[in-house]
Amino acid sequence: MISIEQITYLNEIGQRPQLEDSIYPAPGKATVSDKLFMVCDGVGGENMGEEASRIACEGFSTFFEQNIPLRGALTDTYIRAAQTYVLQQMRNYTVEHPEAQKMSTTLTLAYLNGNNVSVAWCGDSRIYHLSKGEVIWRSADHSLVGNLVRHGEITEEEARIHPQRNIITRALSAAGEPSEIETHIIRDVQDGDYIMLCSDGVLEQITDGRLKEIALSHANNKRSLFMEYCSDVTKDNFSLYLLKLNNDSSGGAVTGSKKMTIPVLLSIVILLVLAILFRGPIKKLFKSSEDKHEVVISKKSPESSGPAKPADKNPGKKTGDQPNSVPASNQKRKDTAEQKVDTVKELNVSVAGKNIKIKASISKTKRPEKKQAAGKDSTNTDVAAPDAPQN
Repeated sequence: MISIEQITYLNEIGQRPQLEDSIYPAPGKATVSDKLFMVCDGVGGENMGEEASRIACEGFSTFFEQNIPLRGALTDTYIRAAQTYVLQQMRNYTVEHPEAQKMSTTLTLAYLNGNNVSVAWCGDSRIYHLSKGEVIWRSADHSLVGNLVRHGEITEEEARIHPQRNIITRALSAAGEPSEIETHIIRDVQDGDYIMLCSDGVLEQITDGRLKEIALSHANNKRSLFMEYCSDVTKDNFSLYLLKLNNDSSGGAVTGSKKMTIPVLLSIVILLVLAILFRGPIKKLFKSSEDKHEVVISKKSPESSGPAKPADKNPGKKTGDQPNSVPASNQKRKDTAEQKVDTVKELNVSVAGKNIKIKASISKTKRPEKKQAAGKDSTNTDVAAPDAPQN
């Protein structure tokens, strides 16, 4: 997720009689939580460029507030709809101010959405993406000298002093057919990268080399560095937004000290809710009926116990310690050992489109099965007859 670490802005008059650049948010109003930034350069002279740039900033910001992009990145369709809204605001202004019918302005726009930055531009105001001080992307000027540079007819340095450098080929205008707004998505944002929006007045003094120097500087007040190059020497208005960005998703693997992400926490909550809601059905699913057994004690019948015991010669003498109890050897012993069985069951649960196996360990005590008594002979096979008394 892209976030803003530092914001630098300029909105200066230079050596012009009036300021016709506009920036959004307004000077001194931007915060690190803002997502939309603009720099517009109004066409000067009698065409009321200051009103055109102001209406453009206000119109686009209003459209964004009323129509929040649902898919994150800005589409060409969305930008065209926003442009239509802004141009209608310009035409409405010209109804009350007929002198402004030819007003127009350039546009640079940046919108932070998730892990990307969507940018749009029209005219010769420019957008830069810098990483580690190097310019890795910049917008192509919609201007006469811009076309000459792209076709290799002049160099960048020659374009700075070209007599026709102020002629633009696209703009937002109240009159005529709408110009095409070009768009681009910056996807490879890294921690410490910069996005800069600027009017062409900034480029009078700020070369790629100087821009690298400013970006790599550890000075907290980068505004003063720009002013050192531009103040008192720049002829045109000069305005910019320089945004230092961080991207949490570019930081590599997540360590144990970092907080758990919302999807992980949500999955845990879902599992806990499922466990509570389906506790009864799951218990019934795994519960097994227990066998009930009867205890059977077989006593030896007189007929099968062998020879009758002779009468005790000494009736006063006891035949054991407990004369009224049946000797243990005359009873069939019951195996009362119980077996504890642990069973592991698996349950497949689908959470957030993923199948998760839940293992449940169930313990139950299994009693020995009831054995049917065989015939009398077999019943007495493991019962020893008492020793015959000695004569």
